[in-house]
Amino acid sequence: MSLFAPRNSLPLMLALAMALSGCLTESDTYVAGIEGTGAPATSENTQGTVTAYGSVIVNGQRVEIGGAAIQVNDESATEDAIKLGMNVYIEAERDRRGSVNVLNVRYNRNLQGPVSEVIHVGSTHKELKVLGQTLIVHDDTHFAGIAFEELDKGVTLDVSGFVDAEGRVTATRVAQAATNAMGEVNADVQGLNASAATFQLGSLSVDYAQAVFVGVSADTLAEGQRVSVRGAKNGDSFVAERVTLRDQDAASMPDGTRVSLEGVVRGYQSAANFRLNGVSVNAEDASISGGELDQLANGIRVMVKGRIEGSELKAEELRLVLPGVERVVGTVEDINPATGEVVVMGLTYVATSLTAFEDRTPSPNRLIGMTEIRVGDQVELFARDLGEQVLATRIKRIDGDSGVVTLRGPVTEINQADNQIMVKNVWVNLGEDLGAEMIPNLSLGDMVTVEGTLTGSREISAEVLNILDVPGLSGCFPPGLGCAPPRELTSSRLEWDGMEPPTFRF
Repeated sequence: MSLFAPRNSLPLMLALAMALSGCLTESDTYVAGIEGTGAPATSENTQGTVTAYGSVIVNGQRVEIGGAAIQVNDESATEDAIKLGMNVYIEAERDRRGSVNVLNVRYNRNLQGPVSEVIHVGSTHKELKVLGQTLIVHDDTHFAGIAFEELDKGVTLDVSGFVDAEGRVTATRVAQAATNAMGEVNADVQGLNASAATFQLGSLSVDYAQAVFVGVSADTLAEGQRVSVRGAKNGDSFVAERVTLRDQDAASMPDGTRVSLEGVVRGYQSAANFRLNGVSVNAEDASISGGELDQLANGIRVMVKGRIEGSELKAEELRLVLPGVERVVGTVEDINPATGEVVVMGLTYVATSLTAFEDRTPSPNRLIGMTEIRVGDQVELFARDLGEQVLATRIKRIDGDSGVVTLRGPVTEINQADNQIMVKNVWVNLGEDLGAEMIPNLSLGDMVTVEGTLTGSREISAEVLNILDVPGLSGCFPPGLGCAPPRELTSSRLEWDGMEPPTFRF
């Protein structure tokens, strides 16, 4: 019996399980509030990003949380408070019959405060400074109340994400917060000065002299502890009102616990020795998807599934969760929920159990997924090319103009005589003026964004063409963890399908 079946198999299994026993016994679904049999239970814990609803989808698993004890930012909450993009921790138990009881769901934001500095603006991501912390936001992140283009100095953000070894936060959810919202930072204590009642969180100096402590005291506060600090800036200092100890939930799981963890790799020595969310991981025998094993390194976002054996997580499955640097906005021409394939602009993308879904239409369907998307729907789709297939990282159904399209991807052919280029497998007609301006500056493999009108299944009449700066791609064919020497190009056509996928590290 596999707990990790694809979520598209849920409706059949759910109906069968309910018909047979009145509770769920065999699927990738966790159900809250199921009565056990009195037999010894095994723990099954999950930490990861909410990618869809129904109740919630986390790490490709459907989790029914309606009867669980839910806490959001240390306050009791209902399941409606769990939002897309939140990094949640879920504790569950499975009894001898296979029934799963979801006990607790916890969410704590990583960061809340105003953007004080825009460190870097890239074509697909931004680096910001918020309350002394470096925040990395990709444009395929989930946004609530704010758009990627609106991330700028002065806006106040509420952020969920994953923290790397350097303390940088890679966002999974970015929401706009009220300008007077209380500041909050979730990070590791550094530079502790007990006599002055101060410590550092990144470059933020915290004054905790008047703070209320939860789970720790001023006397037991120690270097390296993960804490959440709420308060407000006062000049160059951040005056703490409350300091809460944040145990790394996943780090204290008992032997035999089934685990599904998403996070950012730390302390990488090899596939058999790295850390994820405070847990030692051995993935040398795990199946690998979403990329190649040699792409595994510090700072890479991954999801692993396996079992706690002694002091480590013995991983059975490892998926690389790389950002979706390709993007298409257009009409769904074909869709197959059984295979996960969706066709836009003649290009085939594949949705997996980790693909995030959103409905941004005027009458949104909260439970949107592959089975709710129809031919003719307008979508914004982010993806990454793995060579054999192009994985969709996020699919948004939108209220758009079916005649206006956007395509972001690599230039695979240049036809200067006819003022044409090919982006992936789509011909782009630039016209005389735009062609004369842009083609001399283009090289095969350059990442570009094209906006224009669709004149055929795989043909665009371009109105705008921008050459992009995408880390890990430009000039590297194929890039490894560093940058491999550029591939020599002997023609005006790039055989993209024959190349290994790029590695993206930020």
